[in-house]
Amino acid sequence: MKPTLLLNPGVGWAATSPMHYTVTMDNQYVHMGHKKENWYLKALCMQDEEHERAFDLMWNGASYQKRPNDHPYGEYLSKSNRFIKNTSLDGLMVNPKSLDAYIEYFLGHWENIKDEYQGVCDFSNANFSLPREFLFEIAPKLQEHFKVKILMEFRDPVRRYFSEVGSLLTRKVDVVDSWCGDFTAAAFAKRQNHRKLFFHNLKQNRVPDHCDYIAGYLKYCDAFGKDNVYPVVMEDFWDPEQEREQLGAISEFFEYPITELHQNVYVPDMGSKAPHYEYLKDQWISDVEDLTEEDIRVAGMYMGKFYKDWKHVFKTLPKAWGK
Repeated sequence: MKPTLLLNPGVGWAATSPMHYTVTMDNQYVHMGHKKENWYLKALCMQDEEHERAFDLMWNGASYQKRPNDHPYGEYLSKSNRFIKNTSLDGLMVNPKSLDAYIEYFLGHWENIKDEYQGVCDFSNANFSLPREFLFEIAPKLQEHFKVKILMEFRDPVRRYFSEVGSLLTRKVDVVDSWCGDFTAAAFAKRQNHRKLFFHNLKQNRVPDHCDYIAGYLKYCDAFGKDNVYPVVMEDFWDPEQEREQLGAISEFFEYPITELHQNVYVPDMGSKAPHYEYLKDQWISDVEDLTEEDIRVAGMYMGKFYKDWKHVFKTLPKAWGK
């Protein structure tokens, strides 16, 4: 019987970390190996210096140290978690990269965890932007070796992008270089003007590809089959009044019982006053300022396409969106 490979290509700032903790630690459904985000498929697809540097940074940068070994989470999530003792990284670190190396890594890891888990997972947010052609190229071979399931988290488009912009204010990079010479954006970032930077980006039509939820969702449906793709509306999934229904539905998709949900800073949405849950700092530092109702209305005009596309495919908008 094939092990499960759960691909979770995002979307960032829509509770991918709480979902990762839910399936990896709280319910022991799938395990990622050494890292939540390995960025291997992105580097394999692009085959250039920029993405090779990003790959190296993901493996050797400070983010690799976020979960200490001596914390209870470390047993499941640290770079020295107890499940990787016999899982070799050698194949992933060799160039040129290959899909065979990716498959061999996860099959090798599966052999070490199969008594405690149903499969393996890759929570690389970068996978959301993988080109359609590349997904069609890799899907058949992945499905030869794994029961591939795709999980995607979606959040109100305006609030999600606002959190993404806010997270950029905390990054220690040259503020001019990071905005490609846009000195207005750089000034807003340097002064921590979250709302001004957000609306400046919208006016400049500076909206990343992963804001286009439907384009990402449909290309994964086309490559792996719609029945193998499960879209999660973040606000509904973590709504206490819907918990039983939501857990039942995702358990049916996984063919495995999910009975616990990890805490999620973004539900309910408390903006800059969000609770500081442990090891979810990437969530609670993201909203430096707060959006007003008028802000949401105006931003929704700039981002209206994403709401319309969602409604076209799913026939209705989530009740929490646009508020």
